[in-house]
Amino acid sequence: MDFGKLGKGTGRIKEVPTMLKKNLISLPIDKEKWVKDSFGSFSSLVQDERHEPPIWGLSVCDQQKSGGLSGVKYPSGISVGLEGGPGRCVFRKAEREIRPLESWKWNSESGFQLYLVSPLRCFHLGFDEGLAKAAIYPAYLNATEELQFPIVGSEHFIYMVSGTAIWLDRESDESRLLKSGDLLHVSRIDRKREYLNLKLKGDGARSIALWAVLHYLADHK
Repeated sequence: MDFGKLGKGTGRIKEVPTMLKKNLISLPIDKEKWVKDSFGSFSSLVQDERHEPPIWGLSVCDQQKSGGLSGVKYPSGISVGLEGGPGRCVFRKAEREIRPLESWKWNSESGFQLYLVSPLRCFHLGFDEGLAKAAIYPAYLNATEELQFPIVGSEHFIYMVSGTAIWLDRESDESRLLKSGDLLHVSRIDRKREYLNLKLKGDGARSIALWAVLHYLADHK
């Protein structure tokens, strides 16, 4: 599977000194724990802890109205439609249809607008494009298939869209079950060191995940 330029070269569970920092977060099932705003409701899953103010943040939103993006406070980013819709987005005078699991870029300073026919659930990776760059790719995992993801960026994320999969931690020899709504966040601590690929294995049925990679630019390592 080709994860493009940002994803090539391949997640706090158990700490091993000087290696990868890993964190597993679950999307709240109870919608009362989500935050409401003018365009819908959202849940912030994780944000940058290395820099102040944070350079990036990741959230899932239920977009109810057309207009700006629910729960987004960053000037730019990449989003993916998870379910619902249909809809379309207008960015820099270009219009495109929002298709399931296809990513689209946005910038709040360039007149971005989202137009919906019906509510849409979205996955957002917001960041300052002057300080970082990022990409998101869908990953499809069959019943017994194993996928490997390269640890080549600064921050790495696997978000389970549907189904379940087994994460094989090659540093600790542990395995964890990832279910729909789970987010695995992996930070590369030593940028000069090479790391083993991140492994994800099928759990008996077809599942879908998103693989996101973010790189800090030269002045913000």
